[in-house]
Amino acid sequence: MAEGSDNMREGFICPICLTDQKTMTKLHSHFHEVHSDDAQITKIFKGMMGLSKKIIKPTDFDDSVKYSPRKELIHSLEIYNTHQELGARRGHFETFQEIRNRRLEGFAAETNKLIIRLDKLLLNLPSDPNRKKLYEQTVVPWIDGEDVSRCPECTKSFHFARRQHHCRLCGSIMCHDCSSFLPLSKAKSILSRGDNGEASTDDVSEENNFRICRYCLNLLESRESMKASRNCNPLIAQLYEKARDFMKELAKDADLYQEMSLSLNEGKSMYNLHDARELWDKIIKLSEKISFLSTKIASMGVTENSCDLSDKQMKLQKAVGMGMNGYIQSKILSLPSLPSEELYAKKQEDRRRRIDREIRKEKQEDRTDALLDSQVKTEYVHSKPAVSKLQENVTVDEGWIPEVGSNMQHNNPLIQQMDNIRNYIKQAREAYKFDEVASLEENLRELQEEYYRQQS
Repeated sequence: MAEGSDNMREGFICPICLTDQKTMTKLHSHFHEVHSDDAQITKIFKGMMGLSKKIIKPTDFDDSVKYSPRKELIHSLEIYNTHQELGARRGHFETFQEIRNRRLEGFAAETNKLIIRLDKLLLNLPSDPNRKKLYEQTVVPWIDGEDVSRCPECTKSFHFARRQHHCRLCGSIMCHDCSSFLPLSKAKSILSRGDNGEASTDDVSEENNFRICRYCLNLLESRESMKASRNCNPLIAQLYEKARDFMKELAKDADLYQEMSLSLNEGKSMYNLHDARELWDKIIKLSEKISFLSTKIASMGVTENSCDLSDKQMKLQKAVGMGMNGYIQSKILSLPSLPSEELYAKKQEDRRRRIDREIRKEKQEDRTDALLDSQVKTEYVHSKPAVSKLQENVTVDEGWIPEVGSNMQHNNPLIQQMDNIRNYIKQAREAYKFDEVASLEENLRELQEEYYRQQS
């Protein structure tokens, strides 16, 4: 058996000459070229080759097929470039939200428990250290020190040099190195609703501080940071709120300016051209302020050499700045221009002439109607000769107008009322209340007309 095992050979060996041909193709060619004389052996060999071809693929041992890295690369690229249809999808946001809410509720419950315990500790806290320790144990039960042999934070064993200490808020055990101290002033500021600022933690004496663990300290600091973030108003928010106020004022003034401009371009005397120009100057100043704030918001946190902002925050700030500039353009570019003084005077004259023509036309129509009425009355009078001559002499144009004495000129209430309205107009113009100015000037004109009518 030993000799047979030593003479055993493996490979594509010719069964006649026992030479190794390396591959099945070379063995097949060698047998046909060298040992094709014996027909019986050839028949047996062909049967063996046919059986082997069924089991083994000829291409696996074909020397003509060579490995091509380029073809392999192209084949792999074709696999990755093929379009892959989307399969079944499932959103995990609800699961994430459920886990997150459960976790936040746990933190909130633990934090509230610490706040309640801290309130109880500060309520009737004795000044005597011995009584203080007993009082702290009555508020928060302490863990038995015999059950804990190592510090849970640093895993160092307790001994004579490393003593056990208890957290005053949760009662857990830790060593001195892993302890944290909460000053009484900071504890009071945590319980108070107002923000009293940060207390100093330099004094670590146990008389003026509560010894607590790091876990409780992290919960309290997280609560304080959340309170600070809610009450904090960053500079960019302040600038944006100020810009929003300017934008609201600009929108209001732009609407009033458009109304004044349309009225002045039609030649109406409801508004003053000087007031409209002052309002336009105010609108320009407001737009400059908004543009300055938009530039400041867009460039906040960005310097020439570095940028401390994330990509999303930079995009947000730039979008806010572009939105403000777009708002200014949409408001100012749509406003009509004011007429010049010469053009405004011409428009007023044209409007006055047009109104005079309309008045004359109305008077002409009234005269025509009155003439028709008089003809009808004349026919009626002739039909009744018994009518008194007094009735024949009555005309429509006649009437009684009272005369005002000279002694009433200085005591006329209309003069006092006109002076008051002039004062109101001055105050409204100083406050840029041009809509009030227009209504007050209209009232002043009516009073002046009434006064002149009484004086005539």
